[in-house]
Amino acid sequence: MESIPLSECQGLDTRPSLKDDDFSLITGDNLQVLPGGSLTLRPALVRFADVHEQSVGLYSRGGYLRCVVPSGLSLQELAPTGFIYDGIGRGGSFDYSDKIDQVLAVETFGTSPVSGPHGYLAIKRSDSDVIEHHWVKQPPSSFASFTDTYIRLPFQPGRSLSKVGEKILAPDPANGYLRYCSTLNGPSDWTAVGDAGFEAVLQYVSGSREIIALGVHRGLAAVFFADAVQLWFLDADPANNQLRQVLYGPGTEFPGSVVNIYGDAHFLGRGGFSNLENAKITGEALYADIGDRIKTLSASIQSTDTPIGVWSQKRAQWLLAVGTTIYCYANYPRAGTTSWMRWVLPVSVDAIAENEGTVYVRSGDVVYRLDDTIGRDDGQSSDIAWTWQTRGLRGPKSVRAKRKAIKSATVECTTAATYTPVADERVLTGASCRVPGDTGARRLPLGGSGRRVGLRAEGTGLVTITGAELLVEECGV
Repeated sequence: MESIPLSECQGLDTRPSLKDDDFSLITGDNLQVLPGGSLTLRPALVRFADVHEQSVGLYSRGGYLRCVVPSGLSLQELAPTGFIYDGIGRGGSFDYSDKIDQVLAVETFGTSPVSGPHGYLAIKRSDSDVIEHHWVKQPPSSFASFTDTYIRLPFQPGRSLSKVGEKILAPDPANGYLRYCSTLNGPSDWTAVGDAGFEAVLQYVSGSREIIALGVHRGLAAVFFADAVQLWFLDADPANNQLRQVLYGPGTEFPGSVVNIYGDAHFLGRGGFSNLENAKITGEALYADIGDRIKTLSASIQSTDTPIGVWSQKRAQWLLAVGTTIYCYANYPRAGTTSWMRWVLPVSVDAIAENEGTVYVRSGDVVYRLDDTIGRDDGQSSDIAWTWQTRGLRGPKSVRAKRKAIKSATVECTTAATYTPVADERVLTGASCRVPGDTGARRLPLGGSGRRVGLRAEGTGLVTITGAELLVEECGV
């Protein structure tokens, strides 16, 4: 009889063929892999605040969570603790009430002692489907009046924003331009000669001719099409602007998915989750398919969906929300590991943001925070199940080969007193669950034989699986 330890979980891997030495989950939602390779429940959703029904979006700026509201309604005094409402308007008596449908993108340009970093926003109007830019510089006390934050652009902008150096970048889909604002005058000026301007990016593409999204890769402006990515060096002096590279094939249809992780652009493409990384010798950007392990899961994302993502530096996780589902890509540089997990939430995600190291989710007019210290959502109980491929137990390669079956198993875990692990449909009577601090082992039947074992757990507490050991024996020829 041999002992096979299970540790250093690599997250979900739904590919048909897995290596013997991979400890990857074949199925399992609402789990997350910690830097040491142990498994725990996904962070719980905890109700944090109720925001005003006229507010839209959720983002972070200057240490506060922010939402957009129509100026002139005196809503700032109603903002929850830790929130600031950014009021937008056109001056005069123009009222944006019920006219703001969505906050598409947020950057910052400039700062002041009173209001902190100035937000630069791309919003979509609900009454006309028009996309507008607004530069919010006024302190909250001015939102009671009809402030003028509207930027009168010489073009109709697309659904994305980015920033390189001291220039705000915006797509001009109608003309096929990458637009950039003035460095000296800021984003109120998009026409200053020798300072602001555009690059005619369409002359360097051969497939899709619509600019979908903007991002940043290694300090270069990344211009995304559905089937290509252009990398541009942009200087304070536009005469020095230069197209550095074009990558044909990778691209995206989802502007809200583009994030920057440790300097590299990451995005959801037509073929799944992808990123750009630079070759060590040549320094050129290369395309990598980082989502191949969960391609069978991400294939359910439709072109009509509107994924929205955020990179959490503190959690070292890229969270991409699609409806009630969050795809979690953990990239732990110190541990040198990456992993994928899928979380299914009880609410649909309308916006997601990180502020001061905590991730917040907005659904309707309720904002939730992610909490790793408890094992259940507000008003919910935990109910999870997962299976993994057992190391070295993949069954016979021929009819003459000896087969191995799981004899018993011991799982080491930490768990709350109210948490009761139970078996899946295939029970092994010799298995047990050892919890640190217990005088004896708790019974924890594990199911499966040959290739897979599984575990099911339900209750109201937090559980973390720190390792498992399987005892196996040969059974037959």
